[in-house]
Amino acid sequence: MILLSKRAEYGLMALLHLAGAAVRGRPVSAASIAARHRIPAALLGKVMQDLARNGLVESVKGVAGGYQLRQAPAKVTLGDVVAAMDGPIQLAGCQSGCDCDQRRDCTVRAPLLRLNDAVVAPFERITLADLKAGGHGRGQARARR
Repeated sequence: MILLSKRAEYGLMALLHLAGAAVRGRPVSAASIAARHRIPAALLGKVMQDLARNGLVESVKGVAGGYQLRQAPAKVTLGDVVAAMDGPIQLAGCQSGCDCDQRRDCTVRAPLLRLNDAVVAPFERITLADLKAGGHGRGQARARR
């Protein structure tokens, strides 16, 4: 089973919220995002720190401060969000270079690597702009405008 963590879900919710706020050009506080989406504020604070550390958002200091996207929504993929929250998407441990006893004679590694590529592809194609617009692939949000 492939299951996104709650942190990845909350990160995606926050980024989609910021993508909507980007139109107004104003940063948004983590507290207001947490309240709007009923996310525990302390947990969202940590999620926002991870998003900032991974270059997806930036913190703006001051009275009217908060968070804003570092890039346009059309440049941030679902894969970027998952990787920032959970690390790379992997179907098998051997993809990360683990020292498995069966590695030399493994019959499932190559097929799993191909399957992993197929699973990851949509994550790398779908952007925040696509999700905001209800699309399902790179360029769909732009095509509707």
